Amino acid sequence: WATHNGDPASDTPRNVPWHPAYKGLARAFVRTTTDAATPLVHRARVREIDVESGLDESVKIDLREAPETDDIVLEASLPNNPSIASVQITIPVSADVRHLPRAVAAQYL
Repeated sequence: WATHNGDPASDTPRNVPWHPAYKGLARAFVRTTTDAATPLVHRARVREIDVESGLDESVKIDLREAPETDDIVLEASLPNNPSIASVQITIPVSADVRHLPRAVAAQYL
C-alpha cells in the first residue's frame, strides 16, 4: 500500500498509514496481501511454485478451505482541527470468486 496527495513537491514518505491533504486530496493505494479467493487447488499449486509466499512484499497464499477476511477500514481526520469529525470508509473484502472484479463486470456485459 502507499499514500500520496498529488503534490509533486511532497517529501512525505509514501509507505505510511497517514498523509496530509494537498488541495483537499489524499490518496491511498491498497493491494492484496493474501490470496484467499482463487480455487483451493490453484492456491495449492501456486504455493508449490512460490516457495517465498508471504515473505517480504509477496502475496501470502492461504491454504484454508474458507479463509477469513477482514474489511479494509480507512479513516480521514484533521488532527489540527478537532471541531471537524473524523470519517471512516469501509471496503468490504470477500474470498468469494463471484465478487472478483472480472466476475462482477461480466454480469453487466
